[in-house]
Amino acid sequence: MGGQVDFNRGASKARGGKAIIALPSTARDGKVSRIVTRLSPGAGVVTSRAGVNYVVTEYGVAYLHGKSIQERALALICIAHPDYRAQLLREAIEAKYLSASMADMEGKILVGPKELRTTYLLNDGTQVTFRPIHPTDEPGMRDLFYALSQQTIYYRFMSFRKAIPRREIQEFVYIDHRNDVTVVATIPEAHGDEIIAVGSYYLDPKTNLAEVAFVVRDHWQNRGIGTSILHYLIRIARRNGIGGFTAEVLRDNQPMQAVFNKSNCKITTRFSGNVISFQMTFD
Repeated sequence: MGGQVDFNRGASKARGGKAIIALPSTARDGKVSRIVTRLSPGAGVVTSRAGVNYVVTEYGVAYLHGKSIQERALALICIAHPDYRAQLLREAIEAKYLSASMADMEGKILVGPKELRTTYLLNDGTQVTFRPIHPTDEPGMRDLFYALSQQTIYYRFMSFRKAIPRREIQEFVYIDHRNDVTVVATIPEAHGDEIIAVGSYYLDPKTNLAEVAFVVRDHWQNRGIGTSILHYLIRIARRNGIGGFTAEVLRDNQPMQAVFNKSNCKITTRFSGNVISFQMTFD
């Protein structure tokens, strides 16, 4: 008998402790994946799934505590070596760990650059983390949407909506991190990151301009988070060689207009009915 269970339980029960299993993503000089769909026949399970909180490879961290089977499987696929993610996705669907609808996501399970992660300190001392969205953020994105007021939803989508299809949420999550970019603002909670804001841009290759939009959870509005997300997206877009942003804002959405007017970009506006079209050219 080994001692992994003892160390794992001891770490999780220690004050401020976390149970972490760290391993390379591959073995045998990259010929096999260390993240697998199932163990070899006859192999023994050392640490049961309920006792594993974090699994770490060189491609990231999978936070598993309290997650569903589907959420756990997707989190582990995301930290597998990129060469094996498509295979693991297919195997997880065959094993019914993931729903069959996930087959459309093959080749789209990408993780944004870690070096783009940054933090922002609010006036009350709260530290907010800004980072590229992760494939495992789909539940958090769903929670964010259903926490928004109808006014905030109307300002963001220019319509009143009581539900958002899963496919639409996945369009925010499964992106290429260059032409389509989504970033989130999060705060730490016991269950993992809580998403309090999200921002996206979508590139038009013909103009080299990207349409930008973002939304902040009501309780966190008017605290500088929207402005910080815009500047964060501008930094990423410049890094990717994009020339500027476009956006459409309702006339009565004055807080969003103020955010764009403070973007430090060359701004031109056009009015059409109750919508203002912004074009923000980077210097």
